[in-house]
Amino acid sequence: MAEQHPQLAQVVGEPFAPVAEIPFVAHPDAEQEIQGVDSAHLRWLFDQAYGHEIRLSHQQELMEDTTTLINARLHEQHVTQEKFRALRRTIRTTKLLSKTVLALFISMAIYRLYKLYGR
Repeated sequence: MAEQHPQLAQVVGEPFAPVAEIPFVAHPDAEQEIQGVDSAHLRWLFDQAYGHEIRLSHQQELMEDTTTLINARLHEQHVTQEKFRALRRTIRTTKLLSKTVLALFISMAIYRLYKLYGR
């Protein structure tokens, strides 16, 4: 490979060293740099690396929350409609009962008048 690309041989070095032989040497100021990084910078780096996945999962969570909220509102609407129907039935029943009681009082009054002035 180095024979084909002489610039690559200058940059990487010849021969290529296996990965196991490359020692890990931390930068002498690495610990100070790590301590100097604030959480906002780490969050920014994380967002840059995984931003797309985070946005998708966040959108999915928002969609689930929105669906749950819509379902709750639909249930509340259904319960409210059922309460309204029950209230309407109660009002109709009360009107019918009041008409029945009124008819009973009128018939009792007619009966008393008939008994008092009749025959």
